[in-house]
Order: sequence, then C-alpha cells, then structure tokens
Amino acid sequence: MNHLLDLGSRKFWRLVLGSPPGRFGQDGAYVVVHDGGRDFAARVPLHETFRLYCDPYGVLRTDHELRLRRTWMMRLHYKMEHAR
Repeated sequence: MNHLLDLGSRKFWRLVLGSPPGRFGQDGAYVVVHDGGRDFAARVPLHETFRLYCDPYGVLRTDHELRLRRTWMMRLHYKMEHAR
C-alpha cells in the first residue's frame, strides 16, 4: 500500500487544500477544452478552500468554502463516519 499522506498517530490533525486567486499558470481553478486536436485553458475566478480535520471524537469533518472572485457563494460542512 502506498501512502500519499501519512497522518501517523496524531490525535488531531488538519489538512488545508485550496484554489487561491492568482495569475494564469499559478495554482487555481482552470477550464480546459480539447477541440479538434487543439487544447485551450483559461483560469476561472472560482476559489475553493477545503479544511479537513479530525474532531476530538475521531470523526472526520470538512469545511468547504466556495467563492466567485471575492463573493462568498456557499459554505458547507461535511461529517464523515464509518458505516454502521
């Protein structure tokens, strides 16, 4: 088994992923179109942040924020538990 991210035995951990504002070629959100053997890419003003963490009860949670330019479009909270 390969581990891309090893959180070890830390009781509480946090991982932050995002698509920040910036210039073309930098990290961010892109739209890519393949048309007749040609490829086109454009950076879009969509910015997301995912904050993944384990709460004190061992439940994996995620706060997901979506912005269009500087305007907040939505904020979601996910809770992930083992199936019963």
